[in-house]
Amino acid sequence: MKSEIAPIIFGVIPTKGTSTGLPGKNMRVMAGYPMIHYMLKSALSAIVFDDVWVSTENDEIEEYCSNQGAKVFRHDPSLSSEKSPTFGVISNILNHWKKEGKQPDIVVTMRATSPLCLSSDIEQAIEMLINSTADSVIAVVRSDIHPYRVLTINESDFLIHHFDPNSPEKDYPLRRQELGPVYIRTGAIYATRREVIEGGSLWGTKALPYIMPKERAVNVNDEIDFFLAEKLLKK
Repeated sequence: MKSEIAPIIFGVIPTKGTSTGLPGKNMRVMAGYPMIHYMLKSALSAIVFDDVWVSTENDEIEEYCSNQGAKVFRHDPSLSSEKSPTFGVISNILNHWKKEGKQPDIVVTMRATSPLCLSSDIEQAIEMLINSTADSVIAVVRSDIHPYRVLTINESDFLIHHFDPNSPEKDYPLRRQELGPVYIRTGAIYATRREVIEGGSLWGTKALPYIMPKERAVNVNDEIDFFLAEKLLKK
């Protein structure tokens, strides 16, 4: 049981009924359940939350998540357009809570597109934030793609070799181990202090990494991601 001096922590899963990369992915059946089921189950099983919310514009998502025990907030459909960043949904529900006199100290944004994330991942990320002076804790995974190896194509259709002119890979590729580790956001967890979100940011200026293992860091954006996540879940 949480102590009286523990911070108030709300979890929110922003969702929508549409998707360009994989239409209807949040409710698409994955290993026997809608994909949203897995993150929702992890959030509801985490012992750190005072409330778990789902924000959506979609009737099917609302009905399913309500039946699973989550609180559902209906946001305006404009916040679910392909050009609308997720931060608008988080800022919007924070304003809703404020109008209802609810002021969480920490808001944890979790994505339904990370179905392999565990409740223990969520709990550990939140614990890291509570025990620090950081603005946020972000779930990341070590990347196999180093920014030195990212290429662009110029107007003449030639490759531009590096964003960084000081890249050590000027004339030929180096061993991956020589470039050092880099990380990318998994999308699974953003644990953020409320005042940071009120200031217009999901992570602020001081973010700590919660490093997830590769097998739990799949972020479903297309058919290949979906296939891989489903295989890992069945395994």
